[in-house]
Amino acid sequence: MVYVTGCDAPFLQPAFVLRMIDLAGHSQLCLPKLADRLHPLAAVYRVEVLALIEQLIKAGRFAMLDLVDFATTRVVGADELRDIDPDLRSLDNVNTPDDYERVVQSLQSGTRV
Repeated sequence: MVYVTGCDAPFLQPAFVLRMIDLAGHSQLCLPKLADRLHPLAAVYRVEVLALIEQLIKAGRFAMLDLVDFATTRVVGADELRDIDPDLRSLDNVNTPDDYERVVQSLQSGTRV
């Protein structure tokens, strides 16, 4: 089992990762869903999904969310994560210079982005 994250998640908390691993149970894929959006780069994947990923790539399907249709999937709601990450900052990402500036300002002021 592995936890997959993007390189642009500056507020990822170890407790968030551990919770996702715990919630995965026997599922091949465990990912959070917030506001109708699934987060494949904040998810737990079992090693056996590699064969499914290879099949999808051979079929020309490159979107990470395509795996949801083929793997045993556990979708985690925000309510299952808020006790360990109340603002769900583990899912925040920084993609642009403006995002970076907002993060720096929030850290300096002690407020949430």
